[in-house]
Amino acid sequence: SKPYARLVEEIQAGFGRTFARLPGIFGVSRQTLYNWRNGETPKPVHQEKLVQLAAAAREFTAAKFEPSALMLERTVTQGKSFLT
Repeated sequence: SKPYARLVEEIQAGFGRTFARLPGIFGVSRQTLYNWRNGETPKPVHQEKLVQLAAAAREFTAAKFEPSALMLERTVTQGKSFLT
């Protein structure tokens, strides 16, 4: 079983086109994100954020909602956006 690969697939499905923004959120290269999708285990510092984003992505998918980059970058609370 490759749990993080599954999480990245869920994130990709739920975030759609905004998936391209995620390497910057994690501070990793696009290749690293694809390595995770292919079964590489992310460093512990990234694992909890993957779990959280996958949970959000499942909600987006269930609601048939595709977030835009603008929505994800808008400040939500305490100067932070959805992704930061």
